[in-house]
Amino acid sequence: MKKFFALFLCVLMAMSMIASASAADNKVKSYASAKNGELLWTVDFNAKDVFAPAANKNGSEYTYTVSDNGYTLNVKGGKTDKKDCIWGAPIKGLEVDSKSQVTMTFKVKANGTAGKNNSTGIGGWLYDGTGYEFLNNYSNWNSDDGTGKFVNRAALSLGGKKMIPGSKGDNYEYNIDKAAADKNGFLSVKIEFDAPKKTYSVYYLGADGKWFVDDKNTTAMDKLDGKADSLCFMVYSYYNVVDATIKDVKFYKGVGLTDAQLNPVETTAATTKAPATKPTAPATFDAAVVLAVVASMAGAGVVVSKKRK
Repeated sequence: MKKFFALFLCVLMAMSMIASASAADNKVKSYASAKNGELLWTVDFNAKDVFAPAANKNGSEYTYTVSDNGYTLNVKGGKTDKKDCIWGAPIKGLEVDSKSQVTMTFKVKANGTAGKNNSTGIGGWLYDGTGYEFLNNYSNWNSDDGTGKFVNRAALSLGGKKMIPGSKGDNYEYNIDKAAADKNGFLSVKIEFDAPKKTYSVYYLGADGKWFVDDKNTTAMDKLDGKADSLCFMVYSYYNVVDATIKDVKFYKGVGLTDAQLNPVETTAATTKAPATKPTAPATFDAAVVLAVVASMAGAGVVVSKKRK
């Protein structure tokens, strides 16, 4: 019994040590102090000291579920339907201005078979650092309607307002179906905010492992007014059938960064459609590391037990 108790304590200690180390490594680096291509922050949805998310009145009826490790968010619709629903916050310490160039990356998966209305707007540049005017890509990503014939779409947006006409005159662009899902069903997305050029552009990672964009995925940052803006994580939704999972949200200083700098995920040439099953929350620690630590500490625990006999 003593051996079991000692081993149990070792497991708890190992998990605590790893969680603390992980949190300590993920600190916000200000834009001014960072070098070009340097990671500014990996969004931790639980880091309330720098990110304090809140919902507008409509969005408060949605469910926003954060994984234990803080790096994955599930957005699920509630009673409110066909109304602007927003959740998120500016990131403390990541102020930007008209001279800033920033790249945002994230992975996203649409869950279930709700079809075209399973759409979310995911973005990272908040004008004036307050309110809800944030630049985002509004898309149903790899939503599925269960028929296998569904065509996905996306629209560059400011809050809930689509900003440019699409290829079919409906504000939407339809090239997102060229994106490739990874083995877990997630698409990789990159948004470049280039304030000096007053443009922001959305890219997707294809089956060949390369990012692609077309003319309809670039539009003007036309509300730059000389005031300080802020990087943010905010999500917009409109329909109550929404069910999407977003993870690994990162911000880097600079645009036109290399794949080595961004470290894109492996992709497969398989369908971009998401599986109907709900995603499981990622582990909150590295299991291999824990096992190694436990193995070394467990022996010490057994020795202590023997000495006390």
